[in-house]
Amino acid sequence: MEISAILFDLDNTLWHFPVPLPDDVLHARCAEQIGPLLAGWGVDCAPVELSRAMLAAVERARRAAVAGALLSPDWLEALDAALRERRIGLEPEQLDELWSAWQVDGARLGRQLYPDTMTTLAWSRDAGYRLGLISNRWSDAALTRRELGGCGLGALFDAVVVSTDAGWLKPHPEIFYAALRDLKTEPGEVVMVGDSLRTDIAGAKMLGMRAVWKRNGRRTQAPAEPAIPPDAMIDDLWELRRLPFLAREGDSVASAGGLLKRDERFD
Repeated sequence: MEISAILFDLDNTLWHFPVPLPDDVLHARCAEQIGPLLAGWGVDCAPVELSRAMLAAVERARRAAVAGALLSPDWLEALDAALRERRIGLEPEQLDELWSAWQVDGARLGRQLYPDTMTTLAWSRDAGYRLGLISNRWSDAALTRRELGGCGLGALFDAVVVSTDAGWLKPHPEIFYAALRDLKTEPGEVVMVGDSLRTDIAGAKMLGMRAVWKRNGRRTQAPAEPAIPPDAMIDDLWELRRLPFLAREGDSVASAGGLLKRDERFD
C-alpha cells in the first residue's frame, strides 16, 4: 500500500532541550505564572513549593497510567488532590486556570527545534504527504498548537492529537486510531516517526503502520532486540527522504546504513 501520510512524535523527535533543564529554573518559571493567581485568590502558599507539589502529583498520576490501562490521567483531579493535601480548596474553574497557568511554554525553558525539523517537514509536504502529530502531553491540543505556532510549525500539520484530548496514552491503539481518523488514512498508508521504541514504534507497528525509530545518536548496544523492531532507523530527520518507502522521484535512494539491520541492537 502506498504511503500517503507521516505521523510524528513531538518531544525529542521534532524539538528538544539541548541543555538539561535544572529543576530550580523550571519551578521558578512556573511560579512566575501561578503566583499572581494564588495572590489574587488569597491563597497563602509559596508558588515554587506548590509547583513542586503539582509536578510530583502529576508524575504519580502519569506513572500509574503507564503501569495500568494507559488511560490518560485526569490531571485536574491529580492537581486537586495535591492542593487538598495542603488544605487548599479551589473551585473547578480556578483549578482549570491554575493548571493552564502552570504549563510554561517550552520556548521559555530553552526548548529548540532540531536543525532539520523545518526543512524535513517542508520536504514532506512538498512530496505530497499529509502530516500528523501524536504526543503524550499534559497540555491539550489547543495549547500544543499555540506552542507549535510559536516556533513556526503551526500550519504544517493536518492533524494534532494529544493524549489529554484523546483520552489514551501511547502506545494504546485508540490514540493512534484518533490520528488516523483525523488524517483520513488507513494504518498501511502511514509511517510513524518517533524516538521511543515502546510508545512510538511498538504502538504503531501493532496497528500495521510502518515505523521509523529516531535514535538521536544513541548507539549503545542493548542486551536484546525489541520485541517489535522498527522498519528503519535514523539519527536525523533529514534521513527520512532516503528511505525507500518514503523517497519520491528525484530524492536520493536510501543507503543500507539508513535501514534496519537484523543484527542491530537498540536502547
